[in-house]
Amino acid sequence: MHRRGKLCLGTVAAAGAGALVFGQAAAAQPAADKQVVHADVDGDGSTEPVTVRKVDDATQVIRFVLPRGPVETTAPANYSVLQPPRVTDVNRDGAAEIAVITTAGANTDHFQLFKHDPAIGVVAVQSGGQPFTFHEGGGATARLGYQCEDPGKGPMLRTVRAQYDSSTGKFDGTTSWWVFSGNSTGEWTKAPFQDLPGDDPALNLDPGTCAP
Repeated sequence: MHRRGKLCLGTVAAAGAGALVFGQAAAAQPAADKQVVHADVDGDGSTEPVTVRKVDDATQVIRFVLPRGPVETTAPANYSVLQPPRVTDVNRDGAAEIAVITTAGANTDHFQLFKHDPAIGVVAVQSGGQPFTFHEGGGATARLGYQCEDPGKGPMLRTVRAQYDSSTGKFDGTTSWWVFSGNSTGEWTKAPFQDLPGDDPALNLDPGTCAP
């Protein structure tokens, strides 16, 4: 369960499922359970340290170390090995988002986007009142991916979901485009497709296009 981001106070949060971990308690976690990147999450032109730390079998903490002090929130951590977060700027506003894996399956990674809100701290981008989740992978019988682009209506996130049809040897699915505003995103439009070969560019999106 997500907690709204808040300013870290150097104390330990109350015990309980999903509780935030602050100060020395957070610093005591093993280094193997931590990944650090640098990103301009507040849009001031300078990068800040961003830490993702797995604190138990089901919870991770996303922390932004800002000039005014660190802020953090929690997210699900349904995976065995913590992967480096990805720095993005999906809406091209100069303030980076952080794409974090929340679930890792045999062939598919599930991502959520986290950003800085000056009034709150670290927040998960929402869609329909729930954390926005997108995917990458799929294995041999499915294709899931994302990339950033501007289809002529401003910067958007493009996602693809496709399933292999053994009767045709090709893929059927849907491409969606997502518009971001504030702390939320909504589906701008979607387009179904059929009979795409596995090497079609529409099935092989480039997440590197979302880098700042």
